[in-house]
Amino acid sequence: MQSMAWKHVSFPPARKLRVVASAHEVMATVLGDAEGIVLIDYLQYGRTITGIYYADLIRKARAALKEKR
Repeated sequence: MQSMAWKHVSFPPARKLRVVASAHEVMATVLGDAEGIVLIDYLQYGRTITGIYYADLIRKARAALKEKR
């Protein structure tokens, strides 16, 4: 569709970019308090944040905070 765009004769043709598959992204959740970072959690590729995942993350954060104090 982009190739069919109108252009002036003196303009160079539009450059087409190739889409390259990127590496798998990883989501990091960083939780902290006034004294610094308490917990860093990495979500596996392809997973989504659900209520179960979030509840487990809160439990991990509470345990990490107790250990820190």
